[in-house]
Amino acid sequence: SVSADEFGVMMQEAVSQKVQDRFGNIKLSMQEITDAASQILFDGDDKGLSRYAEAASQAGTSMNKLQSAAGAMEKLNWKASMGMLDSSEGAAQYQSGIQDMISSAQEFVQDQHYQATAALSLLVKPGTPVDMTSGLNSMYAGIQDQLSSAGEQLQMKTSIALEDGVISIDEQKELSGLQRQVTEITGQIGRASCRERV
Repeated sequence: SVSADEFGVMMQEAVSQKVQDRFGNIKLSMQEITDAASQILFDGDDKGLSRYAEAASQAGTSMNKLQSAAGAMEKLNWKASMGMLDSSEGAAQYQSGIQDMISSAQEFVQDQHYQATAALSLLVKPGTPVDMTSGLNSMYAGIQDQLSSAGEQLQMKTSIALEDGVISIDEQKELSGLQRQVTEITGQIGRASCRERV
C-alpha cells in the first residue's frame, strides 16, 4: 500500500530520473518538455498523457470549488454567530451550504483519485509485476468512507441544530468542528497533491 505522500514522491523521482537519464542537465522549454515526456517517458502515450492532463485540470477545478464552498460556509458560520440566520430562509441557506461543502469535498476526492490513477498508468506499464493500483484504490476508498461518515454526521447535526430555527453557540462549535473534520480529510489529499506538483 502506497500513501498519497509516497506516491507523489515516487512520481516526482521517477520523472526526474528518466529526464536526467535521457537528457542530462539540458534546459528545455515547457513545450519541449511536454513533447519529450510524450515521446520518451511515456513511450508516445499521447492519449495517456492527455488523460492525465485532463484529470489534473478537473482536480484543480474541484479543488477551487471546494475552497469556494468552504469560504461560503465561513461566512454562513459568521452569520449564524451573529444571529443572522434566524429565519427559515437563513436555515435553508445554511443547510444548502453544508450540502455544497460535502458534495464538493466528495467530488474533490473522486477527482484526485482519478488523477492519481491516470498518473500511475503513465508510470507503471501494463504487465508490470508491481500492483500499485489496489493500494491506491484502497487508500482513496478509505478516505471516501471517512468523508462519507463525517458528512452524514455533519448533515444530521445541522438538521438537529436548525430544528428550532436558531443555531446556539454550543451547536455552532459542534458544527464548526465537524466542518473542520471534513476539510482535514480533504486536506490530506490536497497537501499530497501540492507536493506532487512541486
